[in-house]
Amino acid sequence: YITDAVLRELAAHPSPNLRPWRSVFEVELLLRVDRRREARALIEATWPSDSPAFTLFYRISVLSELRDAYAALDLLSRYPGRLDGEASVTLRLDALAAGAMQRPLLQEVDRLLATPLTPVTLSVVKILCAHLIRYPDQTIFDRLVQKIAREPIPLHTESAGIWFSLFCTAGAVGDRPRLHELTAQLRQASDQPFMALAAVEAFFRGETAERQLTTFLPWLPLPLEVTYALIERYLPISAGAIPEPRE
Repeated sequence: YITDAVLRELAAHPSPNLRPWRSVFEVELLLRVDRRREARALIEATWPSDSPAFTLFYRISVLSELRDAYAALDLLSRYPGRLDGEASVTLRLDALAAGAMQRPLLQEVDRLLATPLTPVTLSVVKILCAHLIRYPDQTIFDRLVQKIAREPIPLHTESAGIWFSLFCTAGAVGDRPRLHELTAQLRQASDQPFMALAAVEAFFRGETAERQLTTFLPWLPLPLEVTYALIERYLPISAGAIPEPRE
């Protein structure tokens, strides 16, 4: 967590290395004091041409979090090829969900799930899990689980991140039966007792006094994208600055 004081210092620092990031710092500071209109205007302004690709990802994702889905989709469409495929799909899914555009959202999900699952395309599961943690949707989770039922993914070291992603997604979506089923499946597949699984299941079920999921994250072999989604969902940086994900 970066404090407001550090952000202000970074935004004012004269270092040329920080110049491409200065607008990101300024947007964050505006959001933290709930000055959304000014933050939105800065996001939609023209940024330096040498801005890192992540700054574009950041701008689009913040527009979605502010529920300005059409602006997010418009900004994404104005920079074709600037972001990689995974990033573009992630941003499009989130914008459609933020705008409650259920029909095109399901069409996008179906397009992703039409691809056969192979070691090369398993990233689709990761993308959808991260999306569902930010924007829970039982219908989409059902389609993802049904896809994996039709095309089983072996549970081994290389695929563990996918299975733990599904486990956390079941909890985030509120699908308690599948959460319990995945807990049992993961514990059975492990050669050693995995006590963290029971604790995380209890967290998602609201049956533990521990309210910070970040306590358990170091024990879970999750892809970075899923870890970040869990942090965004369960450890908001600024209370009130960004709306909570829709349920």
